Amino acid sequence: MDLQVFDGANAADVSAWEELVNRAPTPDVYYRPGYVRGFALTGEGRPLAVLVRRGSTETLFPLLIREFQVNGHRVMDGITPYGYGGLLSVSGPTPPEPATVRSVLEELREWARAFGLVTCTVRFHPLLDQNAWSSAALPADWVLRSPQRQTTAVELSQWDESRRFLSGMRRDRRYDLRHARAAFDTRISEGPGLGPDLDNFLRLYNDSMQRLGADRFFLFPREHYEHLARELGDRFVLITQLAGERPVAAGIVLLDRDFAHAHLAAESEEARQLGGPTQHLIAASEYARRRGCSWLHLGGGLANDDALWAFKRTFGGPTFHYSYTTVIADAVKYEALMAQGSLPWPYRIHQKSQSQACSVA
Repeated sequence: MDLQVFDGANAADVSAWEELVNRAPTPDVYYRPGYVRGFALTGEGRPLAVLVRRGSTETLFPLLIREFQVNGHRVMDGITPYGYGGLLSVSGPTPPEPATVRSVLEELREWARAFGLVTCTVRFHPLLDQNAWSSAALPADWVLRSPQRQTTAVELSQWDESRRFLSGMRRDRRYDLRHARAAFDTRISEGPGLGPDLDNFLRLYNDSMQRLGADRFFLFPREHYEHLARELGDRFVLITQLAGERPVAAGIVLLDRDFAHAHLAAESEEARQLGGPTQHLIAASEYARRRGCSWLHLGGGLANDDALWAFKRTFGGPTFHYSYTTVIADAVKYEALMAQGSLPWPYRIHQKSQSQACSVA
């Protein structure tokens, strides 16, 4: 067993990290240093990746190292960045043996403790069949698991070329698509050359987040998007819908060799009324298929079985599941931390779970 750390601020480390993702059986954009580094610009933490080797198995953990103050005390932890990354199997058997899973996570825990982290929270990718990792038998005193959440993706082999839509989509989505295509044109831009399309997206997106009362976390600064577009290149795609020359909806799609992800999107009331969200996902499907992707990941809802989830299910894709695991590196500091209030994710989720468990007991 050995371990290697790649610093997202070091050019040589970034290059080596990028190459590890490239040679993985299924590379994905959420694991790339350019994506993780984009969150350093939001103040979310220091970007790095940890590679753990055990025999023929190599596992990469892209992380943000956070520092925050609790009652005057500095706390450090590691988290998977926002999105659907977590761990990437670079080499080795799939699925890994239970003993391998345990050994790799034990090594990650020991590194986290030596690095001064209280915990390390790792998400499990819904499309990469990481059930062996999420369900591994691990000591209860150093690991906490989240409930599973649902997400969906559409298989792009189901594309109907003559009618330019997904053959499995429901009839009401086809109705919406006809109306949207009659009302709106679609423009696609990618990489650094976004021009005014980024301004249009930011206006629509920020207006939507404020209307919905979203957490300030989701109001990413312009520099975040400019960084992603610059470092991800043509893996960063912006789809804009226009009524004449007037932008009415826009969304970001992130893609890699096999998977495309409908990352963020926003639309005006006009676009919502005329089927804009349907047109956006169909345009994303057509573009991702043309780029050679096999799946477009639509994501889930804001909560299980809500209206957003119901809408995404109408495109005919199967249901996938994802969750995250918090590995406790320093149990004493963790227990002291959990006794405090106003904690960031995931501690407030763990506090809520503990409170619910106590009320049931």
